[in-house]
Amino acid sequence: MQRIVVFGASGNVGQHLVREALNRTNIVTAFIRDKQKFNVSYPELRLTEGDVSDAGAVAEAIKGQDAVLAALGAGLNSNLDIIWLGLENIIKGMQQNGVRRIISVGSAGVLQADAQTLRRDALGYPTMFKGVSGAHLKAYEALRGSGLDWTFVCPPNMPEGDSTDNFKVQADYLPEGEGRITTGDVALFMLRELENGQYIQRRVGLTY
Repeated sequence: MQRIVVFGASGNVGQHLVREALNRTNIVTAFIRDKQKFNVSYPELRLTEGDVSDAGAVAEAIKGQDAVLAALGAGLNSNLDIIWLGLENIIKGMQQNGVRRIISVGSAGVLQADAQTLRRDALGYPTMFKGVSGAHLKAYEALRGSGLDWTFVCPPNMPEGDSTDNFKVQADYLPEGEGRITTGDVALFMLRELENGQYIQRRVGLTY
């Protein structure tokens, strides 16, 4: 059992993370912008209302935790900077509080296309995803320079859905497959990685 704080807890991946973490008898704090938009209710769940742009609130939520799960996201037409700025605040809060383990959701564009080229820089990568993958790249670079025990989970297309426990995993590259994975399976992988620590300081590709 671990004490876990989930950032981005009201999003599609975040809600699965909270449920999966509680099902594994962890003590969970959900950090959310608006409690009214949060649909998970457990007696053991603690809710903390705040914004990841508020470094003080983020650090306070991290105090006393064993690990951080981050599922920060933004729409393609919204302020994408919150993805990496929020993660930078999380990293600072972890460093201030002596918390070392973080597993964060990124995007498949930050994985390698080949040994020299990221997927987002490869020929034919969709222009519409350049912005969000660029924000996730900054988040990845912040993690890489943090000195923390991080794992950066990089799914491709991520439809909402429960876990199937039937997906492929590969460090640094996107495995060959369907190019999609449900939000529930992303959360399932993250909780397993928290328990097993197989991909510390690595990017991880997931797909069916």
